[in-house]
Amino acid sequence: MPVFILLGWLVGLLVGSVAMVLFFIALGFGLPVFVTVIATLLGPLAALLSPVLVVVLAAVVLIVATIIAYAIATAGVAPSLPTGTTFPLPMSVRLTPPVTVAPTAGEFFGRGMLIGLSAAANSIMLSLIPPPGSLVSIWAFTVISLSAIIFVARNRVYQGFLGWSGWLFPLSWLATAIGLILFVVNFFFAFAMFGIAAFAVDFTTGTIETRGGFIAFGGGFSLGNFIFLGSTVPPALIFPGRFTAASISSHETGHTLNTAATGGIMLWVNTIDQSVFPARRNFAYGEMIAEGHARGLPGTPAASIAVMWWF
Repeated sequence: MPVFILLGWLVGLLVGSVAMVLFFIALGFGLPVFVTVIATLLGPLAALLSPVLVVVLAAVVLIVATIIAYAIATAGVAPSLPTGTTFPLPMSVRLTPPVTVAPTAGEFFGRGMLIGLSAAANSIMLSLIPPPGSLVSIWAFTVISLSAIIFVARNRVYQGFLGWSGWLFPLSWLATAIGLILFVVNFFFAFAMFGIAAFAVDFTTGTIETRGGFIAFGGGFSLGNFIFLGSTVPPALIFPGRFTAASISSHETGHTLNTAATGGIMLWVNTIDQSVFPARRNFAYGEMIAEGHARGLPGTPAASIAVMWWF
């Protein structure tokens, strides 16, 4: 069964490389040697279009491929959901005991494709860094691709490398940049409400957490390497060690790992899937794999409901 992760990863690498080659050609950047063949094939097509259209085409390829991979993974987990589940779901939906997602070829392939897209796009973009800084490109490709190996992805030490490395990944910054802006804008509001206790750093994933400020609801959300908890989150859920036990915080750091491994586009696709269309809430694929991080930690789960065994 895990061979489907490999197949998806290979497809993701190819599609991600195509998108990045188009992007590089449009902007006149020098291409890495390892994508020369793809550049040769795409050169005539790019020459027919204006640079602006080529950039748009590259973005469309990356976004559509992410949506397709996410949809394949979603179809793969669908058989594990309760019979008769319809969408949209109310935010209050919880299941006891939680759903355990059975491994399927579809989920494996979609997961691998998301990882491959991210590995290709991030490493090719980081190849712009002059030597020896280009070693960052090799690091990105390696650490992201390792998340396709199940026993590696479950390893807490590896997750630390992945989460902290997310600060370097261009695709992660599609979410982290928004998180940084929100963190700065909300900083003094949160400090005025809870003092220094409003802030915490999860050293196991390289994530900065803020509680309160003008974020007033009772849950949390992730924006790359920043996570935000609402001011009405029960104090019992704000406890020492919350990042290393099952909690709302550890669920949100699961999203941080997702973003590092699969890119910021996937986070936004999950946001739409969770809350807008078809509003799967806690049954959205991205929510389940984030909760898989929390469920793999000690303690009684305090957030979400669906179990994924990825992280």
